[in-house]
Amino acid sequence: MALTCLFSHKWNGCKCSKCGKTRDEQHSWQNGKCSVCGKHWIPTNPQCASNMPFLNIQSSEHITNIVEAEGKTVNPIVNQNTLAETAKNDKDSDVRRAAIKKITDLNLLAEIAINASVENNNIGMDTIVAYKKVKAPDTLAEIAKNAKEWSIRAGCCKLLEDTKILDEIAKEDSSEFVREAAKSKSKIISERKPRDHEPSFESLFFQVSLFARGGVNNDMSMPFSYASMKICDDFVSYGNTSAQVMKSFLMACAAGKEQYGWWENARLIVECIPLAAGDSEVDRLMLNAWLTQLVNVSSNIFEYDENVRRYAQIELDVIS
Repeated sequence: MALTCLFSHKWNGCKCSKCGKTRDEQHSWQNGKCSVCGKHWIPTNPQCASNMPFLNIQSSEHITNIVEAEGKTVNPIVNQNTLAETAKNDKDSDVRRAAIKKITDLNLLAEIAINASVENNNIGMDTIVAYKKVKAPDTLAEIAKNAKEWSIRAGCCKLLEDTKILDEIAKEDSSEFVREAAKSKSKIISERKPRDHEPSFESLFFQVSLFARGGVNNDMSMPFSYASMKICDDFVSYGNTSAQVMKSFLMACAAGKEQYGWWENARLIVECIPLAAGDSEVDRLMLNAWLTQLVNVSSNIFEYDENVRRYAQIELDVIS
């Protein structure tokens, strides 16, 4: 690894533009093969396998297991265990992600998240889907305390609402970033006050735009800082109106209407949308429509693909 990539890669699709490392995500498929790294495509429909001689047989079998697990004749327990084994062991991140999307057992999801390891200095998108699907506070706390990777522990801290557990993590975790995330979230919860008014669409749009670029405070560009987490918590507290504003802002980014660094915190804005959306059936349908828009909108802007589209797909996978 080049020294320039010691802390993070500069991903251009599936390949780092700085050091040349590749990852199993964001491929550029052409005629069944990635034009960047040469990886062969594996279809999610196993019936296509006989017509695709370039397939990796082992991964195709795992996909078959995933599809067969949906059948009504398969024992649900075996179904979930089979999916979990695929999610933990398959070499293809797309296959692992397809399996995780179908897992409903919280203990299996927690096990996947707890035992996940870094791939090419980057946590896979499949692992993020795994811990975000866990809604039960106790299970989420277990992951926050025991996950091998600090980024997963810190990510769970952002979702926790129990100040007692957060205070424990803030004192005991081995990572400075996790301790900061836990301490910041605990402080934010203790400072929350009832909203006496709701900002206008225009006012919220301006606030989202300012935050997207990191604002005037450098701490806003650090995802686990108090400043960054506090403004995200504010956005979430405004509810559905805020979720709609954030979606509209990101759609403007996709269309090239926003310039000069909006991508700095775009990922955090994407993460706020599901948290701000309501819990009713109508709200859930609307959230699905918003995330689908963000994923499918036509845009040739690289920063949009890297910082919005791929993370909107994660949130869509979590709720699907």
